[in-house]
Amino acid sequence: MANNIETYRNTLNQEVEKQAAIANKARAKGYDLEKTIGIKISPDKAGRIEGLFATEFKEAEGSGIAERIRELEAQLGANNIKIAFNLAEEIAANKFFNIPSIEKKIEAGVRLGLTYLTSGIVAAPLEGIVCIKLKKNDDGSDYAAVYFAGPIRAAGGTAQAVSVLLTDFIRQKYNIEKYKITRDEIERGVLEINSYSTRQYNPVDEEIRFMLSHLPVEVSGEGTEDYEVPNYKNLPRIETPNIRGGFCLVITEGLMLKAKKLMKIAEKMSLSSWGWIDDYVKLKEKIHTNTDGKKTSAKVLPNYKYLEELAAGRPIFGYPSVVGGFRLRYGRARTSGFAAYAIHPASAVLSDGFIAVGTQLKVERPGKSTVISFCDEIEGPIVKLKSGDVLQLTSREQAEKMKKEVESILFWGDLLISYGDFLHNNHILIPSGYVEEWWIQELEKAVIGSKDKEKDKDKENNQKINDIKNEENNQKINDIKNEENNQKISEIKAKKYSVSVNDALDLSRKYKIPLYPKYTFWWKEISKRELLTLYNKIWQQESDGFVFEIDFKTILEKLRCTHNIKNNLVWLEENLIILRQLLPKDAKIEQRISESENISNIDLLSKISGVVLREKAPCFIGCRMGRPEKAQMRAMRGSPCSLFPVGLDGGRLREVNNMNKMNIKFRDFFCSKCNKSVLWGVCPFCKSQTTEKQIISAEHDIKTLLDNAHLNLKNKFKQVEILKGVRGLSSERMIPERIEKGILRSFHNLTIFKDCTIRYDAIDVPITHFKPKEIGTSIEKLRKLGYFEDYLGNPLKQEDQICELFAQDVIMPENASDVFVSISRFVDDELEFFYNLSRYYSIKTANDLIGHLVIGLAPHTSAGIIGRIIGFTPAFAQFAHPYWHAAKRRNCDGDEDGFMLLMDALLNFSQQYLPNKRGTRIMDAPIVLTTILKVEEVDDEVYHLDVADHYPLEFYEAAFCYDAPSAVSIDLVENKMKAGTPYSGLKFTHNTTCFYDGPHTSSYKTLTTMLDKVMAELEIAKKAVSVEETDVANLVIQCHFIKDIRGNLRSFTTQTVRCTGCNEIFRRPPLAGICPKCKKNLTLTIHEGGIRKYLGPSLKIVEKYRLDEYTRQCLDLILCQVDAVFGKKTNQNTLF
Repeated sequence: MANNIETYRNTLNQEVEKQAAIANKARAKGYDLEKTIGIKISPDKAGRIEGLFATEFKEAEGSGIAERIRELEAQLGANNIKIAFNLAEEIAANKFFNIPSIEKKIEAGVRLGLTYLTSGIVAAPLEGIVCIKLKKNDDGSDYAAVYFAGPIRAAGGTAQAVSVLLTDFIRQKYNIEKYKITRDEIERGVLEINSYSTRQYNPVDEEIRFMLSHLPVEVSGEGTEDYEVPNYKNLPRIETPNIRGGFCLVITEGLMLKAKKLMKIAEKMSLSSWGWIDDYVKLKEKIHTNTDGKKTSAKVLPNYKYLEELAAGRPIFGYPSVVGGFRLRYGRARTSGFAAYAIHPASAVLSDGFIAVGTQLKVERPGKSTVISFCDEIEGPIVKLKSGDVLQLTSREQAEKMKKEVESILFWGDLLISYGDFLHNNHILIPSGYVEEWWIQELEKAVIGSKDKEKDKDKENNQKINDIKNEENNQKINDIKNEENNQKISEIKAKKYSVSVNDALDLSRKYKIPLYPKYTFWWKEISKRELLTLYNKIWQQESDGFVFEIDFKTILEKLRCTHNIKNNLVWLEENLIILRQLLPKDAKIEQRISESENISNIDLLSKISGVVLREKAPCFIGCRMGRPEKAQMRAMRGSPCSLFPVGLDGGRLREVNNMNKMNIKFRDFFCSKCNKSVLWGVCPFCKSQTTEKQIISAEHDIKTLLDNAHLNLKNKFKQVEILKGVRGLSSERMIPERIEKGILRSFHNLTIFKDCTIRYDAIDVPITHFKPKEIGTSIEKLRKLGYFEDYLGNPLKQEDQICELFAQDVIMPENASDVFVSISRFVDDELEFFYNLSRYYSIKTANDLIGHLVIGLAPHTSAGIIGRIIGFTPAFAQFAHPYWHAAKRRNCDGDEDGFMLLMDALLNFSQQYLPNKRGTRIMDAPIVLTTILKVEEVDDEVYHLDVADHYPLEFYEAAFCYDAPSAVSIDLVENKMKAGTPYSGLKFTHNTTCFYDGPHTSSYKTLTTMLDKVMAELEIAKKAVSVEETDVANLVIQCHFIKDIRGNLRSFTTQTVRCTGCNEIFRRPPLAGICPKCKKNLTLTIHEGGIRKYLGPSLKIVEKYRLDEYTRQCLDLILCQVDAVFGKKTNQNTLF
C-alpha cells in the first residue's frame, strides 16, 4: 500500500483539477454571483490558512502568508506555538500588507495567529473574535480589549486562551498599557459567569476574581444571551447589559481550564505579564482539592455526569461502575478508536434495538460520549431465560432467536475501548477484565521461562553428551528443542479461543498461570457463606444434575456460571469440573473458609486448589443512550429547492410557481438592452451583462421569469409541480439564485442548504480496514482504485481479505446512494441545459458512484476535505479513516458531518449567498478545500490512535496497578509519523466478521410515540441487573417530564403568536386580532396539548412503579398549576 500513496494522491489531485476546470468554464458565463468557483482550493495547511484569513482581510490573498508559514514550519517544525506568535507579530508590523490602524494591526495579528493554531479549519478566528479596541484606563492610558462571541467555542480551550496571550503579546510591541480593571467590572464578571449555564468548568468566585484582576488585557464580548445580568448593568466600559457568552467561554473554558498549559506557553514566549498564572494554578488546586480529611481506597470513583440531561425514551444500560453493566476491555477493532467504542452485536440486539451501529452512547469514562460499532471477537451478554437457563450469547443470530425468552440481563458484555482514548483523555488506566489476549501472553511468557529452566538442566547433560558426540551434533540437539518449544507456543496461540476445560486446568497448573478466562467466574460477587453453600452443593452428589434450590441458583447467577434447568434439575456440564477443581473435597473446608474473612475469594480459591485465578470483571463502564444514528439529506426549514425569495406572496409553503407577482427586498440590476430591472448580473432574457444597482423593494413578474427559465432549460422540465423558495434573503448583497437551478433540483426531488449546495448528513464512525464483501465493491473495481493487496501484503483475490483503507476513502450508507445519484443527475442536467456544456457524471446506478469525489465538512468549520467513495453499507452512518475525520477537526464521539458531491459544490456554492450575521457568514461552509490529506496537518487527537496488533503484557500489568497511560508504550500514529510511515501498516487488536452485523436502525426512531419509547426504556431497566427500574422511572420524570411541563407552562404565559397565512411571528398579539400583513387569523405557538402531553403518562408511571412521595407531590402540584390555567380535565391526555 505504501507504494501506492503518491499515485493515489495524484489521482485525487487530477480529478479535483479536472472538475474545477469544468466548473470555472461554466461559471465564466456569468450566471452565478462570481465568474470563478467560490471555493479556495488549497494543497496544504499553509494555503488553507491564507485562504480562510483572506475572507476577513482581502489583501491577504497572495500576500505571501502561505509561503511564510512553510518557511517557519521548516525552521521550527510543524504546529509549533512560536509560529502563531511570529505570524501575529509580522502581520501587525505590516510585513505582508499595509494595515492602517493599531487596533486593526492587533486584530489581524490575533486572527492570523488563532487561524494557525486551529489549522485553518474552524471559523472561530473570524467569527469568534468580534473586534479589538483600544480603550481608556481611569488614569487616561490606553489598553487593549478583545471582544469574543459564541463561535469562539469551536476553537477549543487552548486556542481560546492563547488568543488572549496573542493580544497581550502584540500590545507590548506597541507599548500599550495593561488593563486596569475596576472593582465593579470584577463583580460584573463574577455575576456573569455564574449566570452563564453552558460552560464546562465551574469556578468558584475567588478564582474568577483572581483571574479577572490579573489580566493584562480586557476580555469582553458582545451580548449573546436573551437575558440580562441582575446587577452591574450599566458600567461605562461594558457596552451591553446582556450576558456575554464569548467572555464567559474564554475565561472559564480557556484561561481557567487550560491554565497549566497556558503557564508553559507564557514561559516559552517570555511573557512576563503572565507570571501570576502560576499563582492561579496553585489557588485552583487548593480550592478543588478534597479538604474534608476523608480518605478513600478507591482509585477510580463512580462518575455520574453522563446521567445529567437524561432524555426520556433513551435507555440507561448501566449505572456508574455497577456490576453487570458493560465490562471494560482494552483494544481497538477495525471500526473503533478515536473516541469510538465497540460492543458485541448480541448486546445491541438485547438492547431491544435501541443500540444500532452509529448510535451515540453517553459514557462514564474515559471520555464523555462515543459512537458504537460492532465486534464479535469480544464477549457477548450473559442472560437468564424465562426457563431459568443462564447462557452467554455469542452471535447476533443467537441473540435474535433468544431475545423474547430473556428474563434478565446479568451482564451486558464487553465494551472495547482503545488505549489511545485513555491516553488522550489523560485518564488513569483501570484494571482490565481477564481476557484471552492477556492470558495468551502470560502463557507465552511462562513457556519461555520454562524453556530457560530446561536450558539450565541441559547444561549438565551437555557435558555428558559432548563426551560422546562432537560440538556440531550438540548444537543440532539444542536447535531441535528450541523448535519444539516454538511450535508449542504457536499451537497454543492458534487455539486461543478454543481451549478445553482439561487443557485449561493442565496449562494453569503446569506453568503457574491464571485459569483460562472462559472458565473464570465472577468470584468476588459472592460472600464467604455463599462460597461454602456452593461447596456443599457441588459435592452433594457425584453426578451432574442438582436438585433446584433458589440459594444455589442465585449463587450460580452471581458467578455468571452458565447452566441449564431441566426437569427441575440444574445441569452445569463442564462448569462442574471447574467448580470441583477450584473447590476440591476437603474435610477442613468450612474452617478454612471461616478463617479467611480478610482474604479475597480469588486468593482463597487459588490457595485451596493450586490453580491461579484472576478477577474476571473488575471494572464496568456506566452508559446510556445518546443520539440515535443518522444518515439523511439535510433540509432547511420549508425544504426549499432554490435560494429564491418569495416573501409573503409565496404563501405558507413558499411556492414560487403559484405566484404571479413578487414584492421583495433584493439587489437591483438594470439591463440596458431590455431596458428593465432584473435580478442578476446577466440578463435572463437576452444574456447580456447588466449594471448592478442598489438594494430596493420592487415588484417582479414571477410568471414571466418562470416561463423564461423553462425556455432557458429548453422546456425539458415543465412537469415540475412544486418549486419552493425562501421567505427572504439575508445575505449582504441580497442576490437570489437563478430560478433554473431550483427547477432542476425540484425535478430531482432535492433541497438546498443556505449556501446553495445539497448536503447529506451522516454520523461519523472510524474505520481503518475493510473487507470487499462488506462494502459491496468488486475486487476488480477495488484494484482500479489502487487496492492491489490486503493489509498483510498478500495479493487481493478474495472478497473476505482485509484491506487497509486509504486515508481519503469513505464508505457511505446505502440510502446515500439514491441521494448522490439524484445529485449527479441534477448536476448533469445543470451542465447540459443551463450552462450548455457536456454532461459529466452520466451515473445510472449506485455502483457508478464508486470512485467519485465528495467534500466532507463539519458544521463548526469552514474547510472541507476531499473524499472518495469506495462502497456502501446498510448502516445509517458513514465510515471513514480516523485521519479523514481529524482533517474535519472531528473525533468519533457521536457527532455528524455534512457531505457534498464535489461538482455540485464547485458549480453552485458561493460565500455571497450566506447570511450576513455572526455565526453564519463562513461557518458550515466550504470556504476552503483541502485536496490532499497530510497527517501532520490534521487535528492532533488522532496522533494518540493506537495502531498495534496487540497490547503487551506490561500494559495489562500497568492497568492492574492504575498507572497513568503515559507509563506504558504502545505503537501510536505519532510513532508512525516519526518513522515516516503514517499512511500504511496500521494494525488492530480485534477483528470482526462484519463491522455492521447488528441492528441498523435504532428503536428510538422506529417507535412512534414517546410513551412507547419510555415503556421500552423501562422494560430494559426491568431486565438489566445493572440498573434499577424504579430509579430509572424516577429519573425520566424528574430529569425530563417535569422540566418539560414546567418549561412549557412558563413559556405559555410569554408566548408569541403566529399568522396562519404567512407564518409571521408576533411577540404580542396585534390589537386588530388579525395579521396586519396578510389579514389572516392568528394562532398560538404553544398549546395546551403540548403542556399536558407528558402529564398523564407521568402520573401513570408514578402509580405503576410506586415512585417516592416527593415525585408524586411534584406532579400533583404541577397538575394543580396546569388545571388553574386551563381548567380541570376529567381525563388527562396521553402521548398517543
